[in-house]
Amino acid sequence: MAKKEGNAKEKPSNWVDTLKETLSTFLIDQVKSRARELIEEFVHKAQDIIYQTEKHVIDNFSAAILALAGFILVVVAFAYFMMDFFKMQKYWGFLMAGLILIIVSLIIKKTVEKTKYYDFGR
Repeated sequence: MAKKEGNAKEKPSNWVDTLKETLSTFLIDQVKSRARELIEEFVHKAQDIIYQTEKHVIDNFSAAILALAGFILVVVAFAYFMMDFFKMQKYWGFLMAGLILIIVSLIIKKTVEKTKYYDFGR
């Protein structure tokens, strides 16, 4: 009888241990798979944000290069216009265009200095 009582106590403990192990394994697997999904989703979103930022920077850089080329051509055209219209020599036309650009750049610099800090509290 002692053996039967001993076996009777061991069976529930084995059954409970097996149930605990199965549940813990199942829960750990579920947590791992969900964590893996969340990490993959986070990485995908981060890659998407990085791609969009890179695209935005490249587009802005391309636009800035085109604007700079256009600005240079306009300055040269303005200098030649001043030379032809006022019957100036070449160096006077380029000097006047350069001085006008310096004045405009100083005005823009003062405007930027007034608004140089970004308000992060949206």
